[in-house]
Amino acid sequence: MVPFMLLLIYIYIYIFLNNIQHMCCIKHMYRSKNIIFYGRCKSLFLNNNRTLFLNKRRNIIINSKKDIELNNLNMDFCEVDLDEFCHKQFDEKNKSCSYIPYDKEKFIIKVNELIKERKIKVLPGYAEFCKHIFIENFTDATIETMEINNKNRDLIKTDYISRRDNELPVLVRWLCKKDIKDQIMKAKYLDLILYSKDQIDKENKEMKNKPKNISNCDYSIICIKAQNEDYELPMTPITMLRNTLITEGGSGVHLNREKYLDSVKYWRHHVSIIDN
Repeated sequence: MVPFMLLLIYIYIYIFLNNIQHMCCIKHMYRSKNIIFYGRCKSLFLNNNRTLFLNKRRNIIINSKKDIELNNLNMDFCEVDLDEFCHKQFDEKNKSCSYIPYDKEKFIIKVNELIKERKIKVLPGYAEFCKHIFIENFTDATIETMEINNKNRDLIKTDYISRRDNELPVLVRWLCKKDIKDQIMKAKYLDLILYSKDQIDKENKEMKNKPKNISNCDYSIICIKAQNEDYELPMTPITMLRNTLITEGGSGVHLNREKYLDSVKYWRHHVSIIDN
């Protein structure tokens, strides 16, 4: 009788551990410190008093200190590419975006090294095709957002700007970095915004863009944000509106009213910083 009971216990433990490997990962709570890693092989890691089980396609964080919320999130990539849309951020002469002072070829090599070393934090984006990778800022990129105050309010500029030639210009407000040199600081983190290959191909088709190079990676970086926070900051309201129009440079995602109002609340008191 005893050997039979031991056999049943063994089978139960085996099934339980096997099912764990196929569970989904925990949804990262806003501003929490959970770190989600991606690994090629099943491994066990300990970080911030949390136990992480990983396999090639899925992972799970077990947090004994508080309730957990589960959400599907496939970390199905082991390297990423730099989309051509993001190349302008490495061009110091470009006036429509923040500048990343680093060679773009060396940048993507460094990012993929950090992914392999698991020195990253991965969060879901605003749509299923979007993900965020947060890494420590290894460049000299400075913060690109600042709270509006009496010292900088009169320095804010506005103009109608398009991110690329085939997009409609939209009203943008910003501070020139040269006007606020005493308030500029190096950013602590880089928020790498990733789009899936399918989504990038879809947008290129709608915008009639013909990329010079076709990436084989499942995800590519489409934008880099230098900031002091290790979580996603609200995108600007006009970006959220433009995202509803895929033929005008957006992603074709419906407007979320609640997130839009959150964006307005944030950007009413903040302004972008641009080098030129």
